[in-house]
Amino acid sequence: MSSPGERIAALDRSLSRAGQTVTILRPAGTTDISHFSATVECRAQVVASGIGLSSIIVSPTDLSNSPTWPEPNVPLVGDPRVPRKTDRINYNGYQHTIENVHPRYIDDVLIRVDIEASS
Repeated sequence: MSSPGERIAALDRSLSRAGQTVTILRPAGTTDISHFSATVECRAQVVASGIGLSSIIVSPTDLSNSPTWPEPNVPLVGDPRVPRKTDRINYNGYQHTIENVHPRYIDDVLIRVDIEASS
C-alpha cells in the first residue's frame, strides 16, 4: 500500500494531466465582521454523475497551499481545509452549489476531497 504522500502526488499528477481549474468560494458572513470570505483555485477532475449533479475530485495540495483558504477565524470544527455545504464551486463558467463533501483520509492525512455539486 502506498503512503498518503505518494497517493497525493499521484492525484496531483493525474489532475495536472486531465484536470481543469475550479474555484471554490466561501461567502463572507454578513452579520458578523469577524467572518471573511475565502477563495481557492484548484485543479480538479469534474465527472458528470447525473442530470444537474456533478462529482468533483480535488487534491488537498491546492487547499493546503492557498494563502486565501481557509478564511481567517475559521471555526474549530472539522478540517478547515475541507469545503462545506455552504460553499460554492465555479467551473465551466457556471457557479454550482456544493451538496455533499467527502474528505478521504489515510493515517489521519487528507489525501483527496470528493465533492458533489448541483447546477
